[in-house]
Amino acid sequence: MQNPPLISVITSSFNDVKLLEATIQNISAQTYPNLEYIVIDGGSSDGTKELLMRSTGVVDRWISEPDQGIYDAWNKGLTLAKGEYIAFLGAGDCYLPGGLEDLVALALGDIHAEFIFGKVSVEGSSLKRRIIGRPWSWNIFRHYMCSTHVGALHSRKLFDRYGAFNPSYRIAGDYELLLRARANLKTLYSSKVVATMLAGGISQRNHAVLHEAMRAKLEHQAVSRMVAQWDFMVAYTKLIIRSRLLNKL
Repeated sequence: MQNPPLISVITSSFNDVKLLEATIQNISAQTYPNLEYIVIDGGSSDGTKELLMRSTGVVDRWISEPDQGIYDAWNKGLTLAKGEYIAFLGAGDCYLPGGLEDLVALALGDIHAEFIFGKVSVEGSSLKRRIIGRPWSWNIFRHYMCSTHVGALHSRKLFDRYGAFNPSYRIAGDYELLLRARANLKTLYSSKVVATMLAGGISQRNHAVLHEAMRAKLEHQAVSRMVAQWDFMVAYTKLIIRSRLLNKL
């Protein structure tokens, strides 16, 4: 790959030292030649700061201080990021071999693309391994987040055009950001599985994410209030069924 663009990967964490260490090791193993890694820690007391001090060969820049949640931390990361494209990995999330290269190759094929993503494997659950992610469509996205966010590439142009994350959202801020573009969002999709994420994250187990998603849809007039309420009930029912299945195992 000639003249590969700089990719900034950002991880936010709080008292997840073991999971963060796994992600740092994954970043260390990446073969993509132009990568910077940024960690924003919320002032952990579990040895995270010491881990970051030992990981200077992999972690290019880091902060360890109290923050107002995931999206406040991501915004701090954005101020430090120098890359043409920016990606976010949670503590414990990892790229699969070649996954980052697949996304970059897609991005280089269309310089106007703002959001480049692939499929993601959800692992660590007692249920069968799940593969999530499908091509972006406004008619679907306006109802629920059909795209994957873990490891996706965000062009810097996206933030220049629509701003940073709204930290008043605690769980669905990534969805809210992309809703700002409405049908004008310029996306690219890879049918390959490019990353893994852990099952049981806050957005997968907390029905507050459904309230936030409804708020975001109404704020950006993606759907009517009646449709947003219907979407909420459907999603809530699915969440209850999934939780009961997990409790039986």
